[in-house]
Amino acid sequence: MSVGQGIGPSIRVSSPYDFGVFMYATYEGSVPVVSDLQSYLDLYSRGGRDLKQAQYFLENRIQTNWNTA
Repeated sequence: MSVGQGIGPSIRVSSPYDFGVFMYATYEGSVPVVSDLQSYLDLYSRGGRDLKQAQYFLENRIQTNWNTA
């Protein structure tokens, strides 16, 4: 389901088949936001153009956390 009114991009809200995707979620108000790792896994599994975004996400969000650990 896509939701959008007014100025700005639409937001896509979906219900997962497995609620384990929210294991390390954070919250923006009352909306759960999946972890960086879950986002990477979802992008990677889709393939195609999403692989490029998955690689960017890995290098710029996930690996930077490894370096600080």
